[in-house]
Amino acid sequence: MSTIDPDTQKYFDNYTELFGSEGWKQFIDELTDSLDSDRKTAISRCDTDQKWFEERGQQARTMKILSFETMILNGLSTLQAQEEDDPLED
Repeated sequence: MSTIDPDTQKYFDNYTELFGSEGWKQFIDELTDSLDSDRKTAISRCDTDQKWFEERGQQARTMKILSFETMILNGLSTLQAQEEDDPLED
């Protein structure tokens, strides 16, 4: 019997379904391409310190979105490992 409460299980199920969708894969591919392009052109576009710091902030936000799937799946793995280590006793 699972010790993961139904709301938490639904939370992770929704995300794993999303991450398996073609739309999510397309979104991540396009975001990755955009980040790569931004990195290649940042030096020519950022002619002041302020613009450079803004660019770095935008890139950091993009990288956070790109790592979202990994963060969610790591959380699920941790929860599942805890469940295996401490199964609910009947």
